[in-house]
Amino acid sequence: SHLIVKPGFVEPMQCKAVTALPEEEDWTFEIKFDGYRCIAVKSGPKVTLFSRNEKTFNDRFPDVVEALRAIDGDFVLDCEIVALDEQGKPSFQLLQNNHSPALPVYLYAFDLLNRNGEALQVEPIERRRERLQELLPESRDPLRLSSLLQAPAGQVLEAVRKLGLEGVVGKRNGSLY
Repeated sequence: SHLIVKPGFVEPMQCKAVTALPEEEDWTFEIKFDGYRCIAVKSGPKVTLFSRNEKTFNDRFPDVVEALRAIDGDFVLDCEIVALDEQGKPSFQLLQNNHSPALPVYLYAFDLLNRNGEALQVEPIERRRERLQELLPESRDPLRLSSLLQAPAGQVLEAVRKLGLEGVVGKRNGSLY
């Protein structure tokens, strides 16, 4: 008995900032990308990239719109639009100050909230993640799947610090959106 909801804007869930990562086993971690949070909605042939305040990014990122349009079916993705610097590190400044279409911009998808009208926010994160992997089985630039960091919290933090990244996002297994 799944909820059927036409794909549309969903208010993005916010992170709660913490100074230490949970050590329990039932958490997964992903890189926190320094970009624009985005809710990408595809309904029929229409694709809309919404900002967290429900403004649209379509004019700024036409390549991302086209890549999403090429995927079959309808969906709502929670994702981050990211520009990478020469070192391959996410750069918010590049993204903000650059309006040239030549800038390589990527959409990192980390959650699937609706698939062909089926509301998935009520499903646990692991199941949404599985469904996301079915939707985007491999990264095809500019679309990329945000990777899960498979390591204990301490190692994850150390690696992120070494790489000079902004931080990590932790999600508890079983959690709903």
